[in-house]
Amino acid sequence: MVTTLDAPYKDPPPALLEAPVLEQGVYLPKDDDEVMAVVKVEASDSVYWVSLSSYLEPGQELLSLLRACATYGHINAHYLLFTEVQAVTGKGDFEEAMFCTVPTEDNSMLPKGVTEPKGYHRVLLAPDCAEWLDSIQNELEALVQIKRALLMMNEEDVPAGVKLLDMSLILQVKLDKHGQLLKRKSRICVRGNKQEYGVDYLDTFAPCTQLSSVRIVIVLELNLGLDVYHMDVDTAFLNPVLEEDLYVRLPRGLEHGGHRCAKLLKVVYGLKQADKEWFEAFDAFCDGV
Repeated sequence: MVTTLDAPYKDPPPALLEAPVLEQGVYLPKDDDEVMAVVKVEASDSVYWVSLSSYLEPGQELLSLLRACATYGHINAHYLLFTEVQAVTGKGDFEEAMFCTVPTEDNSMLPKGVTEPKGYHRVLLAPDCAEWLDSIQNELEALVQIKRALLMMNEEDVPAGVKLLDMSLILQVKLDKHGQLLKRKSRICVRGNKQEYGVDYLDTFAPCTQLSSVRIVIVLELNLGLDVYHMDVDTAFLNPVLEEDLYVRLPRGLEHGGHRCAKLLKVVYGLKQADKEWFEAFDAFCDGV
């Protein structure tokens, strides 16, 4: 089934608790790789499309939503009413898309009740939604408040002619050696593939430890009877100050203080120059010790 949206799209929508669902479809914004699940609703004598997650946010019971849809096709446990979608070429603000039936995400290796959603909109429909939202909020607070890597602002305050780099939300479940949940890890990364050489970055080189060096350390530890400790410093990668003036847009669904855009003050995961800046900051620190 190929569907082209035939009515305006609104985001965020007004209260939709009683708005009946007329159709389902997909929405692919310009300059965005993410295809959104959307529903056509009728509210206040107007008909328009809204994102499925926004429709669910006011708290409508999922069962009521199921009853409101005359036809809804395949149900995905992690993305209610919708399967994965495959974008195809279209024209205008609304791109065409084709619905594809795909298997539900395989979470058989995860503990019961633990999911690994692929994106913010699936987090809202996950059974462990509250835990994931806490993880995402902690990551956002680390970027904005703790490390002060992002200076939040309104989109109209971004300098004219400046390209906004999109950010992605990466979600991953960390398990221990017994297969038990350690933590839900969230990362907000810059889409470095959209950076332009000579404008957004220059050098990217950073030396890396070779595997042979690691093996030598392990051999010495075994022969000398030493103890080896592994240490992980939380958000250590966010310390280097960024030289270039870069501006970013938070992943869809996220905001901080009512703002979705920000100026990068420090290096953030995903930037092409991130490894180089981290090595130079670390090397300068070691020289000063």
